[in-house]
Amino acid sequence: APHHMFRLDIKSGKLEGIPFNDGTAPHLSRKVARGGLLCDDPGLGKTITVISLILQTAGISSKTSCKNDERYMKDICDGQIFETYWREQVAPFFQEQSLNRLLVQLQRSNLDSSVFLYPIDPVHDLCPDYYDIVQSAMCFRDIMDRISTSYYKIKFAAFEDDVKLIFSNAMTYNPAGNDLHELASTMLETFENLVRLFKTEQLKIAKKSFSNNIARANSQVALLLATQQRREYMESLLPSASNLLVVPVTLLNHWEEQIKCHINIAYLTNKEPIIFRFKADDSETRKEIQNTRLKASVLKEGFPFLFIDLSGNANLPDPDFLAMFSIVLTTTKRFSYEWRNGSFEEEIKCSDGFKSPYAEHGSTVQPLSACPLLKIYFTRLIVDEGHSMGRGQQNNAILFASWISANRRWCMSGTPTPQTSARSGMSNLLGLMGFLKHEFFNARQNGDSTWQTLSRSWNEGSLASFFQLRSVLALLMIRHTKLDIDELPIPRYQRTWLEMSNDEIHTFNTLACAVQSNLLLTSMKGKTSGQQDSLIHRSQGKHARRAFENLR
Repeated sequence: APHHMFRLDIKSGKLEGIPFNDGTAPHLSRKVARGGLLCDDPGLGKTITVISLILQTAGISSKTSCKNDERYMKDICDGQIFETYWREQVAPFFQEQSLNRLLVQLQRSNLDSSVFLYPIDPVHDLCPDYYDIVQSAMCFRDIMDRISTSYYKIKFAAFEDDVKLIFSNAMTYNPAGNDLHELASTMLETFENLVRLFKTEQLKIAKKSFSNNIARANSQVALLLATQQRREYMESLLPSASNLLVVPVTLLNHWEEQIKCHINIAYLTNKEPIIFRFKADDSETRKEIQNTRLKASVLKEGFPFLFIDLSGNANLPDPDFLAMFSIVLTTTKRFSYEWRNGSFEEEIKCSDGFKSPYAEHGSTVQPLSACPLLKIYFTRLIVDEGHSMGRGQQNNAILFASWISANRRWCMSGTPTPQTSARSGMSNLLGLMGFLKHEFFNARQNGDSTWQTLSRSWNEGSLASFFQLRSVLALLMIRHTKLDIDELPIPRYQRTWLEMSNDEIHTFNTLACAVQSNLLLTSMKGKTSGQQDSLIHRSQGKHARRAFENLR
């Protein structure tokens, strides 16, 4: 019985069985985020939670995760890509045209190829025992008939097998040294060369057509190419047990103090902890880097514990040096600055002869080297005040964060969505799921349309959308409020009336008179009534809210 996977339709609630494919390509699956949103209320110790999480997996390298990911990124050969492209993208008319062209080129390659044109006649061809020796006969005429009936529409390999069968039959029936045996061997080699050139040409077309995989997200060809490229990219990264911690510049000292205060290095190692404070890329710093390498790697006397990026714009040390540390502490300023150097994938493409999109048109200058942070496969990426990663319009820091390779990604924020409107909140949630690499709402398998439907229902106030959104956030979000802590007493509120000063009274009366004047003057009827300028007009909602906020 065929194996099945299942998909739950959140619109209808139906559970649909989906049979597995023939194994020639991975499924159009979507990966669940590893990590999530840590959204505890302010004051509940998100910093301590993150430090505990880092310590719990201290020393575990991302190399193990790379091997696990390889199960999903199995070797994708060019043959699989070609077969999928042939089946999915090449129209039947062009399939027939291409196969006939290959067959004609093969026949014209040798003047004696006509002996393989028609089926063998045991009497006429003086080989009465031919069908006793050859079990599956084949000729060019049979292949032409199959081409005309689209027999090879699904598998190009079937066409290869049939052509090769013609020559293998001839070599099986005729001994080595026989003219027909030698002719079949020569034409077989010619055919293999023709097929190799044809596949190479088609693969170039496929890779060029699917260079933007998002444009054809539901295509198996796009998935195969993306999987192949992802695997090659992952193999070029440096595995590490390091955690990349990204914080606002203003919180850098706070995090350094918290890490030193709450981590007892004695539980991790009996060696001397190394805390490297990186300030500038100068000769003194480079000398300090060499001493650190000597102490940690050669003498084995130090434990690389914490790397602190105090600069934000100086060139960072090499990836292998950064990967030594258990924690790499940097800032969002670094992300915004390093974006200009491009991604590591672009650097790899440029080294293979592709032109960098970041270089100016016609420029002969070599592209800038990508940031060392992009060349490491971190165990974990953690962004403090991570709600900035969910902004609808991507900025430099958000784009750079998407280039970081990490086994798990965490976003710390007490306010994951803006408190302005539900519409912008849904947009921010989608951005945060993009940061977490949660693929359930990307274009593949129409996940983007599913999110649009959910957003539309939410904006319309549908009760069902509340439960759908809650189930999504339950998978990704960890949140505690002060009410969840039994040890904290229930807060008591006391209202106190304060007398206003003369200046405050004057300001209040001025604002109140301005609002009253606006409402009075714009309510007059006439050709120039100015109702559109009234604070109660829907177009002036922004100014009305600001006026009432000032009054409060």
